[in-house]
Amino acid sequence: MPVTGSLAAYLALLHICGPEALQHDFRPDAAPDIFTVWSSVGPDLRPVLRRDGEHIVCPELGTRYPVAA
Repeated sequence: MPVTGSLAAYLALLHICGPEALQHDFRPDAAPDIFTVWSSVGPDLRPVLRRDGEHIVCPELGTRYPVAA
């Protein structure tokens, strides 16, 4: 069963700036769109993450969503 909506967005955020971020192995089959992920970024993450066009970037860790193909 595919994960969608807010849960998918939170999982994407976990892989951008959470403990798994540096593993660089997040390749979702059906990724949430950038707007769903960005709208799930709460006030604690807003200072940490940036939007860069069609990507969300964690400058400190050098991670981005969606990852480059």
